[in-house]
Amino acid sequence: MNLMQNNPPILCKTKGILTHYLLYSLNKKPKSGYELIEEIKEKTKGAYIPSKGSIYPILNHLEEERLIKVKSIEKRSKSIYEVTSQGKKTLLYFKKHKTEMEKNIKKFRVLMEDAFDMKDDDLGKLFFDIKIHFDTSSSEKKDEVVKLLKKCRSVLEEK
Repeated sequence: MNLMQNNPPILCKTKGILTHYLLYSLNKKPKSGYELIEEIKEKTKGAYIPSKGSIYPILNHLEEERLIKVKSIEKRSKSIYEVTSQGKKTLLYFKKHKTEMEKNIKKFRVLMEDAFDMKDDDLGKLFFDIKIHFDTSSSEKKDEVVKLLKKCRSVLEEK
């Protein structure tokens, strides 16, 4: 099933994790574009710092699609954005279709694994695969996985 065949309440033309994250972040608290850039920089520990040239066009598209709006304009023409009710509905749609989105991410991940010559024993690949399977498992299986991971952590912490 293709995610876009089941259109969200408002079809977000600008797709991607950055678009989804901006909508998610603005739903938590209204922010400026600069604050969003700084937040992403902090959350990724500086590994990814989106440029103004990537953030502001997405914000403009989200605004055109009426998923966000300018709440206020502060000093130096700094716009503070907030999510609209249509944006909240779109976020709910994406949350309900999280498993399908993760499957799509996993398909893309295969390209990365190939491009970076990642092996089956690569820790990042292993954790990513565990997370995908974990999210779609029964609660009993999840409990078992958590116990195993805690045991692994204990073994690693031993000196």
